[in-house]
Amino acid sequence: MTQRHDLVIIGTGTAAMVAAMRMRAHGRTVAVVDFRPFGGTCALRGCDPKKVMVSGAETINLARHMQGNGVEGTIHIDWPGLITFKRSFTDPIPKKREQAYKKKGLRPFTAKPVLSDGMS
Repeated sequence: MTQRHDLVIIGTGTAAMVAAMRMRAHGRTVAVVDFRPFGGTCALRGCDPKKVMVSGAETINLARHMQGNGVEGTIHIDWPGLITFKRSFTDPIPKKREQAYKKKGLRPFTAKPVLSDGMS
């Protein structure tokens, strides 16, 4: 079954979402393809999760620098708890992103894209 679209976007990160929504708003048919969970690097594996991890480390560092200056007691990172917290906002992203694409009339595909010159 052959499907035709005005635009096919590879990847489902923020830039893909913006481009897809703009094209769809202009009445174009758009497909988005990603072999990884929808959401892109920043939301799932990069910027946003990194901020949680860095914030945990910074909190410990600040508390240690303040020891003896009004801050007392021991503090440590509970890595399983920090990972659970991170996942509480990253895990729902793929499903929400795919639903957002569908709601706007975009065609989401979970697959590894293969480009061809059409001659095969």
